[in-house]
Amino acid sequence: MLPPAGAQGTDPGGRLLLVLAEAFGWEDLGDPPGSALGDWGTRAAVGVVTVAPGDPADPWTRLLSLGVGRRTPFPRTPLPPAALPEAELPGGEEARAVWTGFTGRAVPDRAGLLLFLPPTLLPQGSTLGDHLRSAGVSTVLIGGGGTSEEAPAAGALLTGSDGLVLGAVVPEPVAADPAWPGGLRTDWKRLDQLVRGAADARLLVIQWSDLGRLQVWESLVPPERYRALREEALAGLLGWLEAAASRVASAGGKVMLLATAPPRSLPSRSPAPLILYPHDPPALVTSGSTRRPGVLDPGDLAPSILALLEAGTSWPGEGRALVTQADPHPYGTLDRFYRTAVGVSQLRRPVLHTYIIIVGSLVLAASLLLALAPDVPPPHPARRVLDFGLLVAAAAPLAMLAPPLVTTDGRVHLALVILLSLLIAGLLGAGVPAAWRFPVLAGATFLALLADTVAGAPLQQHAFLGNDPLGGARYYGVGNEYMGILLGSGLVVAGAFWEWRPTVLARLAGLAVLAGLVVVLGSPRWGANVGGTIASLFGAAYLLLRLGRRPPRWSHLLLLATGTLAAVGLVGLVEALLVEAGSRSHLGQLVARILQEGWRPLGEVALRKAATNLKLVQYTIWSRVLIATLIAFVILLYRPVGLFRQLTAQKPYLGRGIEAALVGALVALVANDSGVLAAATAMIPTMTTLLMALRSVRTSAGA
Repeated sequence: MLPPAGAQGTDPGGRLLLVLAEAFGWEDLGDPPGSALGDWGTRAAVGVVTVAPGDPADPWTRLLSLGVGRRTPFPRTPLPPAALPEAELPGGEEARAVWTGFTGRAVPDRAGLLLFLPPTLLPQGSTLGDHLRSAGVSTVLIGGGGTSEEAPAAGALLTGSDGLVLGAVVPEPVAADPAWPGGLRTDWKRLDQLVRGAADARLLVIQWSDLGRLQVWESLVPPERYRALREEALAGLLGWLEAAASRVASAGGKVMLLATAPPRSLPSRSPAPLILYPHDPPALVTSGSTRRPGVLDPGDLAPSILALLEAGTSWPGEGRALVTQADPHPYGTLDRFYRTAVGVSQLRRPVLHTYIIIVGSLVLAASLLLALAPDVPPPHPARRVLDFGLLVAAAAPLAMLAPPLVTTDGRVHLALVILLSLLIAGLLGAGVPAAWRFPVLAGATFLALLADTVAGAPLQQHAFLGNDPLGGARYYGVGNEYMGILLGSGLVVAGAFWEWRPTVLARLAGLAVLAGLVVVLGSPRWGANVGGTIASLFGAAYLLLRLGRRPPRWSHLLLLATGTLAAVGLVGLVEALLVEAGSRSHLGQLVARILQEGWRPLGEVALRKAATNLKLVQYTIWSRVLIATLIAFVILLYRPVGLFRQLTAQKPYLGRGIEAALVGALVALVANDSGVLAAATAMIPTMTTLLMALRSVRTSAGA
């Protein structure tokens, strides 16, 4: 018999069998994906959890972060991370006595595990364990190692803010096997007996460690034998789980198989699979945090467990409970996402670093050439190379949107980006007058990004400049890199429309571009980018103000800033009052918190944005391209003498569109928590258009 599982609630609620599998990856689901799961895998909802917070090599940090809903490093002390109450610690004292000595409190009889945590680390009511207690959910944890002295890391997932796991905690049943690396493997018969004995528990957690124990010896085992041992271990898990899942489901419960971390052999940032059974018809899991079918954020796990248990508590963190979306072929759909996301993620950093260096160098070199040798003719080799290079670099953000339509391979993706950038630049160079190449390119980029954003940004999420869905920074809407491209392109295109034709239709087209820019970035359903909304609204208003051709006064700018913030605040207020909590954007969540807690959340967000920007300015390569383009702009402002003034006189609307884009980039720098990225990318269409416009003005003046 198991010891008492903990407090029983008056309402039995839901039941959940949660199996935590170490070193378990997407490829372990079989080929094709899902085939290794047998019949029970065909009646399931499937998804992946993005990179778990914390150090992947530290299961205590990883699981504590999942239980708290945010990255929470597990503190290391001279004591073990945790211990069973009756365990003897290295100093010879019983863990119960040591814990009481530190805390001054007696260990409750229902405590199954003691965690040695600083008393101020976890605020009261902030953990999954706290909410399980308040809901009266009885808990049993089976896992850890082969002795009664070894504490399971899964206790970090279930701990309360006081460092206690209330409920039965039983070591994972293992059997000695000299033929197995490490000599220990799961005793499935004994595990099944324990699970049957814990049938009354509403939450039964099993930490399965065979693959984790095997992974320790990977370097000493021949590759073929290692693969065979993994397959044998997985067959044991999935075979047992198929029978156990059927038993749990027949009693009205749910089974969740969750990989706590993928195998070390997989690429970094590989997401971990999650399977929820039973679910008929087959489906993908998602949440209000990600809005991506098949994708969950690590912070979603705790509220999802509470929702499956029908705990009826309100989760205080930013994570949202999972929901499902029917899909007749969930494994195939998710496999394409997984392979594309992993392939792009592995190359994203080196590709962007190279791209940024190229863009900054080209802009600076072209600016210096124009300033020092303004009359170099177009056929000159240096000018031809720089002009074509700028066109290729400016075409890359548009070219990056296409490869996800045709490939899941990261290297093929990169090759297609290069070829498409060259193709777009070649077509523009051959068919569009020099003065209009960059405005036309900006217009095409703007329309493509606008359409993709309204469609849910399926192309941006797999583009090198888009949101990395495996990084967890942003799952939906427009990321700051493409937000900058959209901002700069939109303001340039609006000015270009008015410059192109002095007709009512052209003016309406320019206004439509500005309206589309603001609405799409500001919509919680589409762009959901607060900083981008502020920057686009201010930039659009500034451009309309500059149509009067008089320099704006400081009072005008102050009025614009006040009106912009008021409009954004009003949108957030409407969302906070009319949209349910699970569907709000970050802006709606912030305004809702302000209404509940006062102005403190706004101060926290402002400080976080400032700290992030300062860090990015110091350490990210994006700050280098921003500095390079700003230096180039300052050079062009003064050399050749009077050329910038000639541009505003000869092409007033295009010049003011470029000016508004520069202003919008500076506002984005201040308004975003990673504003350096947005400002730097906004300068790409802005500065390339400016350089060619100045060239055309100089050429016409010389003629």
